[in-house]
Amino acid sequence: MKLIKFYVIFLIIVFLSGCSFDLNTEYEGDYPELYTIACNSLITNGEFTDAEYSDTVRIYVLETDAYGRKLFAYIDNDHYSDHMPYYTERISFLISQFSDNEYVYYYPYYNFICYKEYVDAHMVNEKNIMSYYQKVSNNEINQLKECNDWNKPINENNCVKSKITNLYDRHFRKYSYIKKYKNIYTELLGYSIENMYGYVISEDYYGNKLLFIQEYHDKSYIIIVSKSWKYNDKSKLIYEDFKEGNEFYLPYTDNFTFQEQLAEFKKNNYWNTKSLDDVLKD
Repeated sequence: MKLIKFYVIFLIIVFLSGCSFDLNTEYEGDYPELYTIACNSLITNGEFTDAEYSDTVRIYVLETDAYGRKLFAYIDNDHYSDHMPYYTERISFLISQFSDNEYVYYYPYYNFICYKEYVDAHMVNEKNIMSYYQKVSNNEINQLKECNDWNKPINENNCVKSKITNLYDRHFRKYSYIKKYKNIYTELLGYSIENMYGYVISEDYYGNKLLFIQEYHDKSYIIIVSKSWKYNDKSKLIYEDFKEGNEFYLPYTDNFTFQEQLAEFKKNNYWNTKSLDDVLKD
């Protein structure tokens, strides 16, 4: 009885304080297949999030080619602020190849570009998204299309596939991984640290995982680990470095420079080619 009274009082306090505990992180829009591509290609939380609530990301289809490819915009709050949780520093543009009832198919390299602008994502909608798209240089858009064989026959051999999902957390942010992230970050730094976090960006056919690991206001890494969480010196890439005021933010260098580095990094670590476990045991 005392426990029931406690919960009733607790709920009343929450209601009166106006606090929200909406932790729904599902993408609720019309394009779960495009959402899946973004979650497997970008460094994203797969949602808008702040301390009190979560909301779905925005996805808008901008162009479709003669073979059904889609060029689309993806908007999340990659720049988190307690006071302005819906502000973002980027709008990402990606290309999908095709999808079926279970999988979405896309090119593993050069399949996105990011437009850098500090905007209130709530102000971006179907009516004005094209105005942001048109700010991207024609050269970058044309290069993105060329890299993804825009208006050419579909070539499934060049594609990777991912199982379609509308819930990023279910596939990429497993709490059982937290200790593994900390162990890896401790090995990279050479000392133990608590104030850090990490998550899986994507996972390939062989179970190799592309991770993002960060300690606040220090180095962040992109790292590829095997199915058994092993890696070597070639498996890590510095993503950003805020030490001593030396800000280094890899994705906001030139779009294709970043993707060239990311593509080379994946190829050097046998991404979608073989199990890194098999390579490391030799």
